[in-house]
Amino acid sequence: MLRQQWVKGAGKLADVHEIRQVVFMDEQKVPFEEEMIPWEDEISLHLIVYDGDIPAATGRIFMKDDKFVLQRIAVMKDYRGRGLGKLITKELIKKCLEMGANEITLSSQSHAITFYEQFGFVGYTDEYMDAGIPHVSMRYTKIK
Repeated sequence: MLRQQWVKGAGKLADVHEIRQVVFMDEQKVPFEEEMIPWEDEISLHLIVYDGDIPAATGRIFMKDDKFVLQRIAVMKDYRGRGLGKLITKELIKKCLEMGANEITLSSQSHAITFYEQFGFVGYTDEYMDAGIPHVSMRYTKIK
């Protein structure tokens, strides 16, 4: 049975870090120092999806200059293709809007651009490299 949990604070992020360790550092070879930035984790609001007690997916809302940024959306390999990435993304967007966001940005890995487009995100930069992976900055604007 799937369940969701919002977490904030350094002492509550072990499951978040476990998912990001496997997905970003082990699978995608992102260096530790680029993935695990403690102060960013501490100020972010994280969503974790569990299958029973097993951490299956995560993502976070990072506040930067009073702007809402979605980051670190990751699904464990055994749970891919089950809609958890969509669930996490929808819930993160919903929470941003509840918190007053008019615009939400993210940095999408280039292979995932069409994934984020289905939620209304639009690319606004040329492709660039981040942690050795091609990315494009995208934004979602609330329809008024």
